[in-house]
Amino acid sequence: EWEKQQKKQNAEVRRKLRKVCLQLAKLDVDIVTIKYDGYGDSGTLEDPAAFRNEKPVILPRRLNNLLLEFAESFLPGGWEINDGACGEFVLNIKDRKFSREYCWRHTEYEHDEEEILL
Repeated sequence: EWEKQQKKQNAEVRRKLRKVCLQLAKLDVDIVTIKYDGYGDSGTLEDPAAFRNEKPVILPRRLNNLLLEFAESFLPGGWEINDGACGEFVLNIKDRKFSREYCWRHTEYEHDEEEILL
């Protein structure tokens, strides 16, 4: 049942994201990037950065917020736990592709013990 609900939610998010792509295309935006960083049971999403021919474009607040909502729904599970994960979303308007890059952090400890005779 949970998987069914997730599939339905993902389909709805993708439908809405396609509409946002149309709005971004009207603004001649080529690429939108959103960086994220999670750690210590919390995390942050940076504001989306939009570009037209590699030059920054200021997005209307409404579009900015919608993009953050979409990104949040596609974050990898557990991205904010312990060492967390960091990465970037890239929305390619022309190709209609939304990709997620992420790096998982892991703390590693190596224990060694030595006894020294006096």
